[in-house]
Amino acid sequence: MFAARRLAAEGVAIVLAGRDDGFVAPGIPELQLSRLNFEDSSRLLADRGRAPALRSQIITESAGNPLALIEFDSARRDQPHQHAPLPVADRVFSAFRSQIGKLPERTRLMMLIAAAEGRGDLPLLLRASELMGVDLGDLEEAERTGLMYVMDGTVTFRHPLIASATYQGSVLARRIAVHRALAEAAEDPDCRARHLLAVATGPDHEVALELAAAAGRARGRTAYAAASGLFRHAARIATDHGRRASWLAEAAALALTAGHAAQADRLALEAQELAAPADGRGVGRPTFTLSNLMRSR
Repeated sequence: MFAARRLAAEGVAIVLAGRDDGFVAPGIPELQLSRLNFEDSSRLLADRGRAPALRSQIITESAGNPLALIEFDSARRDQPHQHAPLPVADRVFSAFRSQIGKLPERTRLMMLIAAAEGRGDLPLLLRASELMGVDLGDLEEAERTGLMYVMDGTVTFRHPLIASATYQGSVLARRIAVHRALAEAAEDPDCRARHLLAVATGPDHEVALELAAAAGRARGRTAYAAASGLFRHAARIATDHGRRASWLAEAAALALTAGHAAQADRLALEAQELAAPADGRGVGRPTFTLSNLMRSR
């Protein structure tokens, strides 16, 4: 957004796309895309061999959403009499989950590894999949059905909702196992810390230390918002109250530096409550307030 608002004389065009509840873009010309009307929707489905009555039903159910049109039409191939009174977004999500559920178990596991990895890093995915007992060949069915693509060392989902459906459709124990494999296979310490966070289901001293170290590295490259989040996560699973208070205070200071004053205030208050002794007098304990944090920066 910083760059987009300042590009005037240069021959550069930037196109940003977001869903209805996407991002605020003050100072940037916006085009609100309307939903497809009946005529345009009919053209989109014209070559799919549907009877007029069924085509009209699909168009009505999709409410002009192009993605919903395609996915509802595909779903009708397997479930021609499906009727589900759900919002369009939920219907699309359910359609993706239904497609994923029909795939072999090993394919679903490979898809889960890719969804949990999140960046499309094929070498990391392959190292983790080896630990989980699957391999690249198990993605064949997902590629054949067009749910995923593998090319140029990158794994991508056809739509972000497919990754979400894959991840949310898996049980917690399987997701934890996948994140543990990704953490073990990761060569980058920040990537390892991110997956270890997903593995931690309670207080964990070692994981907290790795998260704090990752936060320090993020702070060093001036990624203040990310560093704040990592310190906050480290504090949540820390086993030592002193470290928790210190990391929360650091998270507050970094949030303030990143321009998130309200969040900084909440974190500073939480740090202060942790640092206060049982009798509430606060004697000899540090005071974490926004003014103190400002001076400390």
